This record gives sequence, C-alpha cells and structure tokens, in this order.
Amino acid sequence: MAQAPVIQWQQSYGGSGNDYAYDMQPTPDGGYIMVGSSTSNNGNLTANQGNADCWVVKLNATGTLQWQKSLGGSANEVARSVANTADGGYIIAGSTGSNDGDVTGNHGGLNDYWVVKLNASGNIQWQKTFGGSSNEEAEVIQATADGGYIIAGASNSNNGDVSGNHGNYDAWIVKTDATGNLLWQKSLGGTGTDEAEAFMTTADGGFIMAALSSSTNGDVIGNQGSFDYWIVKLDATGNIQWQQSYGGSGGDEPTCIQITADGGYIVGGITASTNGNVTGNNGLYDYWVLKLNSSGNLLWQTALGGSSLEIAYGIQPSPDGGYIIAGNSGSTNGQVTGNHGGYDGWVAKLNANGILQWQKSIGSTAADGMAALLNANDNGYIVVGYNSAANGDVTANQGGADCWVVKLSRDALSNASFKNQTITLSQNPVNELLQWQTSGGNPITKIKITDSNGKTVLEQYNNTNTLNIAMLANGMYILEAYAENEKMTAKFIKK
Repeated sequence: MAQAPVIQWQQSYGGSGNDYAYDMQPTPDGGYIMVGSSTSNNGNLTANQGNADCWVVKLNATGTLQWQKSLGGSANEVARSVANTADGGYIIAGSTGSNDGDVTGNHGGLNDYWVVKLNASGNIQWQKTFGGSSNEEAEVIQATADGGYIIAGASNSNNGDVSGNHGNYDAWIVKTDATGNLLWQKSLGGTGTDEAEAFMTTADGGFIMAALSSSTNGDVIGNQGSFDYWIVKLDATGNIQWQQSYGGSGGDEPTCIQITADGGYIVGGITASTNGNVTGNNGLYDYWVLKLNSSGNLLWQTALGGSSLEIAYGIQPSPDGGYIIAGNSGSTNGQVTGNHGGYDGWVAKLNANGILQWQKSIGSTAADGMAALLNANDNGYIVVGYNSAANGDVTANQGGADCWVVKLSRDALSNASFKNQTITLSQNPVNELLQWQTSGGNPITKIKITDSNGKTVLEQYNNTNTLNIAMLANGMYILEAYAENEKMTAKFIKK
C-alpha cells in the first residue's frame, strides 16, 4: 500500500470529565466550528449546567481554541450536528432531556430534538424543541435554500409535533423556517426500528437520507435481515422518490453519506454480514462502503477491517477521485496495522473503485476514536473525535475522554491519476477456466465479474489471473481487475 499521511498538528480539549466531539464544519474565516457533549466544568470548559451539556467550540485554522460554550439544562444534552448560517452564525442540532437552563418547551419523555441558533460569538439567539411524549434524537441539521433548516434523526412518539409514526422508531424529518418554526414533518419507516443517521440536501432541492432499518413493511422495501442500510431519496417536501435497502442477514448500519461528482452517492457505515450485498467481511463488524449511482443502484461495495470491531463515522471524496473514511478500530490484523492498544482512530483511503490504497491507526494505549472527517484546504485531512490517554500519537489529555482534533498531511496519492490498463484473455469464448494477462505494473487486489445487466455475479479480493467460471450461466460477461490506481476491463462469453 501507499504511504499514509503524517500528523501535522493535533489539539486536545476538555476537562476532568468526558468530552466528545461529534461533528465539525469549516468556517468562512478558515477555522472550524465543532460540537459534541461534555460533563466537565474545568480545564477548557466553563458553565456546565448539570450532567452532560451540548458543547460548542470555535477553533482557528491551526486548531487553537478561540471560544467555547456549554449549553443545556439540568438533564443531559448532546449536540450531534452543526452548520454555518448565512448571517455568520451557526445552527446546531442534538437532543435534550431538560426543561430548564437554556432549554424551554420540552415535550416530555426521554429526549426531544433540540435546535439552537447561535450568533458568530456562540451566544444563543433562539432555541426550539421538537418531539412528543416519548423519545426523539436528532442526528443532522442542514441549512436549506429558502433560509430555513432541515433536521433528521429518529422518533418513537406519535403525538406533540410527531405524526404518522409507523411503530417503534421511525426516521423523523423536520423542516423549519429561518426562525425555527415548524413547517412540516415526516415519519418514515415501518413497524421495526428505522433511524436517520445521515442526511444531505440535493441539487434538485430535495434530500438524500441514509438510515438504518429493520422494517419489512410500511415505507421500507427490500430489507435482507436484521438491520440494513436504507437509502431514501426525498423531494423538497419530504415525499419518497425512490429507496434502496442494502445489507445481509447480519447488522448493517449506515453512518455517513456524501454526494459524489458523478451525481451519485458514497455511503459509509458498518456491517456484520457476510452475505446478501456484503462480500469481504474481515470478522465481527467492518467498515462498509457503498458507491451508488444517482438512482441509488449499487456500483460497488467494499468491507474494510480486521477480526475485531471497526465502526466508520465519516466519509469524504478525496481530491484524486477516491474516498477517505474515518472511524474507530480495535483490530491488529486484516487490513489494519499500527494499532496502539484498545480502540484507535482508523483512517483509510480508497481509490475510485473502492480499492484500499493506505490506512492509518492513530491513538494511544487507551480508547480513542474519530467521529467526523473534513477535507482540508491543502488537500490534507482533518479528523475529530476523542482520546483517553497522553501517549502514542496523543500529546495531551486532561482526564477522562478529551475532544481530539488531528490534522493529517496531504497524501502521496493526491495527484495520482486513475489509469485504465489493458487485459488480455487467453481464450474467448471460455467454458470453464478463465485466464488472462494484464498490462498494469501493480498486483491485482480485486476481481469482479458482472453480467450483461450490470449485476455482480462474482467478486473476490486476491492477486490472481485465473478463475473457474463453470458455475456461471452461458452468456456475455465483463471481467474487471483492479490494482492500485489501475482498472482493467475485458468482455468475455461463457459457453
């Protein structure tokens, strides 16, 4: 594999409690706005109002703290998502169990969605709670073209602000105006558990949602067992335009989605499956990455990890047309090397076809992980999450879990072009043994065969130039062989 980027700088922030970051966005001044939760009232934190508070942190371009705010009440609050607003301020979304302190209007139950508008200095301009008498947890907020906001997460209420619940948890979508007044809401799902985990506005004014789903009815079609990735395209008023379910018989949960340059989508998350749409699982839970076209059809998938637990939380297209994915790993084998002990943050780079190009474990001998990922202005990467000890890659920890921001350098592949090489078949048509030679200089890492309808009928990860295809039906197929920055394609006929 290619050489992974190096750490250029890092910053740890927190106090003697547990302090986590869950989302970060670049700001117009070249810095960053970061949100999460905190139980500390010392160190870098002030004014904690009891239990866990929403924690908002403004950093400059090199990760130096400019200001921070603790927001909440006497119960627990967490901020999951942040976005810039047109007036230079910020909008945050998360969950609250309070009805005091900074929080008003709680509907009861365990949690409500909590949406807070801040000015450029982090002072509250307004706040809104949305929910019913049960539990609501917001995962993502985005500004919309009309000046309002869209919030996505999960609800198991069917009263208050919530209507149309199908049973258990539904993905719950809330649309507000510029001052947080509710315009419309949608409950999407079936009688199982359905929760929106990632959500983005699309160029047509609609939305793309990545949710976990265990339902086989209601709005959900095609679940393959346990939890699946449920990818849903919505129009501007939250109506379903299309949907796709992907997974296997194990648990599969999406956590992040991005729109790609070709109008499709790249989706990251976790899988415990070894069947259905999933191939190449390394054991227990792996990162699972799907590339979809603009209609949500699967183009390719890859599982990344080792024999322990990997959980992906952030994914981004990279400057060379590939993808960067970040999260947590507890493995010391498979595709994972360099683990410092316990769980590390794990960053992996894929090329445009999902082939692993490099990977990097960052952390200490205690528990560390990454929850969000950004492309930096210099084509490097910013990862944000938490650390739990000051050793290994971690230079400072103030007690418990600290928020940890890490700047990685530009990688050596950022200017690499994707080269289409040639593949020569030894025989065509072929009855049983398919053999070939390639012009590329790098070892083959993946072989895929698709039929004339574009369906993948065979896929394996190894360096080979021979395949037994006796099990395939007669017809035309496409052989694809992948190596680092190389793709080789040939048509053949099975007779």
